[in-house]
Amino acid sequence: RARLDAKLVAGTLDASVDAQGLPVAAVDPAYRGTVSGKLAIKRRGVRWDGGGTLVAAGVVIDPTLPVFEGDITVGVAGRLVTLDAHAKSAEIGATRLELQVEGPRDLTDVAAWKRLERTAVKTAAVTVDKVNLDAVSTTGGKVDGKVTIGGTNIQGSVEVKGVATPLGTAEGTVSFSPLGKDLFASWNALLSDVGEASIGVRIAFPQYPFDPAAWRQLGRGVVQSLTASFDDIAVDPVKLAKLGITVPYSGRADVRIAVGAAATAATIDV
Repeated sequence: RARLDAKLVAGTLDASVDAQGLPVAAVDPAYRGTVSGKLAIKRRGVRWDGGGTLVAAGVVIDPTLPVFEGDITVGVAGRLVTLDAHAKSAEIGATRLELQVEGPRDLTDVAAWKRLERTAVKTAAVTVDKVNLDAVSTTGGKVDGKVTIGGTNIQGSVEVKGVATPLGTAEGTVSFSPLGKDLFASWNALLSDVGEASIGVRIAFPQYPFDPAAWRQLGRGVVQSLTASFDDIAVDPVKLAKLGITVPYSGRADVRIAVGAAATAATIDV
């Protein structure tokens, strides 16, 4: 059941929603689970204030994925919009998204949202808590850590264990840092078939992150570069083929791979 109360007097709006056990199937008959919670909002002119919390229980949106629980708390104070969302599953683990954005003067102005630059994102933090990838990915493995992006500041790391790759299972720490206006992810990985590898990926963001057209324009260019280096590894034609190198070489070698923006160019040195 759900109760909606709203009062509009001389341009001033007060509204609240109280929902208990609403079926998620109302969105799509294939979905399962319920949503409960309370939201209250006030509007004075173009200023909005309020917030609330919604709690999801026993949710299934894809029959191939496990059941999950979660909650989301939203807040609005003038132009400042905050969100704190949690999701957890007994089979997968837990994740959290924290977001704080300084929106446009009128939060209902869609065009104004599209004009917001990246600095409008005060904080965007993603936390993965002992997430088991076996249930959601063919690579398997486990990840655990936190990444925070605020304006042009980027920091954090994620621990990776037991992830399947063409060169064997991988483990190590992926560290995140700013590189100019971009995000740089560096991974000192240990691969079971070849040993240690150093991998770096540079990821670009559009100037206007709330404009879908800006993301479409960036396209594959979101990956500005990818580099991988393997020092003094034992090689043979089979291992080299897994790296995209087709040569009849065997022995020990240093291998360097560099892929340019949007995968438009690549170089391999052995």
